[in-house]
Amino acid sequence: PLGRDRNSRSVASVISEIERNIDEFGCESIAFVDETFIINVKWSTELFNAMIERGINKKINWSCETHVNIASPELFRLMKKAGCYYVFFGLENAEDSILRDVGKMSKVETVRNAVKWAKDAGIIVAGSFIIGLPGETEDTVMHSIKLAQELDLYSVTFPIAVPFPGTYLRKQALRNEHGLKILTDNWEDYDKQYPGVM
Repeated sequence: PLGRDRNSRSVASVISEIERNIDEFGCESIAFVDETFIINVKWSTELFNAMIERGINKKINWSCETHVNIASPELFRLMKKAGCYYVFFGLENAEDSILRDVGKMSKVETVRNAVKWAKDAGIIVAGSFIIGLPGETEDTVMHSIKLAQELDLYSVTFPIAVPFPGTYLRKQALRNEHGLKILTDNWEDYDKQYPGVM
C-alpha cells in the first residue's frame, strides 16, 4: 500500500516462512524487497535475533533495501550476524539542498555514515542516485557521480526522476516549480530510464 502508514507481519510469521522455504524448497538466499525494511528498529532487531537464535543465519544469507536515515553501526553488525551480506540504499543526490527541496530527510553526511557502517560490518553496499530532481544541474549530477566514486560502492545506478502519481515530485512538476513540467500522462512511459516524462 502507498502512503506513510506501515503494517508489519509478526516476526514469528516471517521466521516460519523462511524456515518453510529452507525445509521445503532448499532455499539458500533471500532478498527482502522493501525500501524501508529496517524502519522499525524494534521489529527488525527482534527478527534478526530470532534468525540467530533459530540458526537461520547458518543456513541462508540475505539481502535487503533500506534507507540511510535508519542506519546505525550496531544494527549493521546485528544484520551481518543474522546473515545479511548485501544492502541497497536509495542515496538520491549528493546535494543537501536538493534532498531538502524534494522532502528527503537524509543529508550527504548521513549517506556517508550509513555506507561506512555497513561496510565496516562486512556488508556489500550498492545504491542509486536519482538524476533530474528539482534544482538539478550538470554540476550537481557530477557531484553525485563523484560521491558515488568516493563511496566505492559495489554497484551504482543513476535512474532519472519519475513524477509518479501521489508523489511530492509530481505536485512540484504540476505547479511548474524549479522549471519542471509533466510531458505526458501515458503511464506506459513511466519508467526510470527512457523516454523521460518530466
